[in-house]
Amino acid sequence: MSVGKKLRDLRKAQRLSQRELGELLDVPYQSVQRYEKDLTELRTGQIIKLCERFGVAPSYFFDEPASQDIPRLHHGGPHAPELDMAKEVLDSNTHYADSLKMNIHSFHKAVEKERALEMRVAHVEKKLEDLSPPGGALPFVKHSGSSTKRKRKLPE
Repeated sequence: MSVGKKLRDLRKAQRLSQRELGELLDVPYQSVQRYEKDLTELRTGQIIKLCERFGVAPSYFFDEPASQDIPRLHHGGPHAPELDMAKEVLDSNTHYADSLKMNIHSFHKAVEKERALEMRVAHVEKKLEDLSPPGGALPFVKHSGSSTKRKRKLPE
């Protein structure tokens, strides 16, 4: 049985509409339709919400049950450690994702600063080049190697 069919069976057993289930998962009812038709996969956080709401173990969605009965998750029951472990993995992944986002943001900031600095250096080089005497460059100015240099016209 597919994940979508199991989700639909759970929803109907609880007499919930797709709209109500969507509110639980913070998605529009059209997303619930796609989940039930196996067109879109549920995210880990959504599976944990469903397990808590319906009282099932996360493995319910992925393992083939021995019977048609929906396995129930009871407080302190056999699947409680499995749900706790799933929550721990989700929290760990969320923390890792947040750290990764911060690192990416810092990297982009550093690249932006480097580009701004390169533009300022090029601007200063250009200004110095414009100020150089007609016979040659100032000794401390490093030219970028451009073959076309603007020369300053002397008044006649």
